[in-house]
Amino acid sequence: MPTDLSYFLVRASEERTAALRQPDPRVRHAHLELAERYEERVREIVTREEPLFFPSRRNG
Repeated sequence: MPTDLSYFLVRASEERTAALRQPDPRVRHAHLELAERYEERVREIVTREEPLFFPSRRNG
């Protein structure tokens, strides 16, 4: 089962690819908007999963 992150990455890529193949500018724009929404979800997940601090190294 794919993770949310991998799902949103794949969907964003698919929407960008669909936009490239679309001759109609209105439909192309709709695909690009969807891709941007998926990419925003990716950024939210990555930001949420990043550590807020890095533990200091102990010299020993």
